[in-house]
Amino acid sequence: MEKLGSNRFIRFILLSGLLLLTSVMIYGMTFYSAIPHVSAFFKHSPFWLLINVVLVFSGMIILQAMIGRSWVTTLVASLVTLLWSVANYYTVTYHGSPLFLSEYANLMTALDVAEAYTFDVNKDVIQLIGIFFALLVLSFLARALEKKLPRADTKSAKQRIPGLIVGMAGIGILAFIVLGPLRILPKNIMGWSWKAGVQKYGFLVCFLEDAQKGISDPYKMPEGYSTEALSEVAVGRKATTTEYPDLILILNETFYNLEEFYEIHPDVSPMEAFYSVDNAVFGFAASGGGTNDSEYELLTSNSLYLLNSSSPFNYVNLKKQFSIIEYVEELGYSTVGMHCGQKENYHRNTAYVDLGFDRIYLGPDAFQYQKGNYQRKWLDSENYRDMMDHLEENASTPQFVFLLTYQNHGGYEQNDDSLDTIHSGVDYGKKTSQLNEFMSSLKLSSDAFLELTESLKDKRPTVVLMVGDHGPNFAGALTSRSAQNGYHLELARSLVPYVIWTNYKEIPERCGGIASMEDLMPMMLDVAGLPISPYYNAILELHESVPLRNGNGKYVDANGKEGQYSADSEYYDLMNRYFYLEYNSFDKEKMKRELFLP
Repeated sequence: MEKLGSNRFIRFILLSGLLLLTSVMIYGMTFYSAIPHVSAFFKHSPFWLLINVVLVFSGMIILQAMIGRSWVTTLVASLVTLLWSVANYYTVTYHGSPLFLSEYANLMTALDVAEAYTFDVNKDVIQLIGIFFALLVLSFLARALEKKLPRADTKSAKQRIPGLIVGMAGIGILAFIVLGPLRILPKNIMGWSWKAGVQKYGFLVCFLEDAQKGISDPYKMPEGYSTEALSEVAVGRKATTTEYPDLILILNETFYNLEEFYEIHPDVSPMEAFYSVDNAVFGFAASGGGTNDSEYELLTSNSLYLLNSSSPFNYVNLKKQFSIIEYVEELGYSTVGMHCGQKENYHRNTAYVDLGFDRIYLGPDAFQYQKGNYQRKWLDSENYRDMMDHLEENASTPQFVFLLTYQNHGGYEQNDDSLDTIHSGVDYGKKTSQLNEFMSSLKLSSDAFLELTESLKDKRPTVVLMVGDHGPNFAGALTSRSAQNGYHLELARSLVPYVIWTNYKEIPERCGGIASMEDLMPMMLDVAGLPISPYYNAILELHESVPLRNGNGKYVDANGKEGQYSADSEYYDLMNRYFYLEYNSFDKEKMKRELFLP
């Protein structure tokens, strides 16, 4: 080591090599924190692996220019990466998506739900710690090489500028090629799930893609859009009733039919009570991918396809956007928004105000009934009691109530196994306990919904729509049976059950079956006999031909054929009609109101 260290050029080459090796390991740590499979890392194409590593290496050069010592640079970068990677690993495990830039606005949400999870130091976390210790060895080697090398004067522009220029140029050139005018990435790199994009293009490339979308205009203009193109896009429909019923819209946290898509064979079906509800139609809807994504699509009937990032409440100006709240208020409805979770989550404390709810009940203090299922908080049945009280408070006018529940939220290790009332017939090892707790909670949701419909039978005319927001985080560890029922695996994971029920009329069968989340409100208006605006009618017509669509432009048509929205698609014009209307709804000042309001 002493002999090698005496030659400055050789030491420079060795130190550069150590920084490059450090960059590979740091990138490996970030990738493993999102997809903890070593084989997946080595399945990277050499080109995209090089792009991701050079991005890290460029950042390391910048840090080196600022600090002046390679061993300190390695140490600092390794420690920061370890802390971030562990946080990212648990975020993926429990939240279902990585810590992309768009997720950092959800810090309050993450902290609020963190207490419900168990953060075990498992083999994956140990692997991350192992990589960190390997990086410490590299830091030690760099320190040994630098012992006789004079420390760079980091205050000197002469010492700093070359490194800063090289590092920034590396990042800039790659960003220009990958995301800029010379973009070599396809328009959509996530596919049905973010994992597909990360596995193919690398974690940092996907991270930069998400950051770019979040920083730029949040909306994408559909090809060929103009206000003139809206002139003949759709027509509306008149009301078929003079008595407007109450509308109850429930977005049920992690309400998901595992039996439909996975080998479970439970001793009791957790959905039995749900499917026993009479005078109802049932179906499956493509969820937005997360609670707030589904919440946004449900309330606005806008597809995530025209949005540049996830978690819309964090960056979309909801004051300017059209939504079902404005629509029903135009019809004379009083509107209520309810959620017992922390009101700061996804900025709901401002989002619900911007959406225009007349009465808002957010946070634990706004709910009177707070009985839980042992350690699991906020029973659906208790939320329904609060909701019914609010319906009685203003019974003189038709009411629209939106309730976002909490009961089935993860993690699923909050209660002792002895408290589980449903048990899987298939052993999934450590996941079996989580599966049993989830199904036991799901049964309570099903029972509560049946009780809710029974309690409403003698009330004034009411239409209820309930839908899940997404599946549980552990579903990926279960054995899929999607091949048996014809669903693409990633598609199956996004399908959540929904039900439309009334206490005063029969429901057309067309309102059941497969749907997209943004279709559900127009379907509910149709069942209620309310006026259907051109916008909502365009969605219903699109639903007939292309019932299943996701935020990445993927779709499944009425014949079960999968496709991708593009100029080559047979449904291009039909989908464009919808996208033109959606884009026009983003700004109320420019919105053609006659196309959206009754």
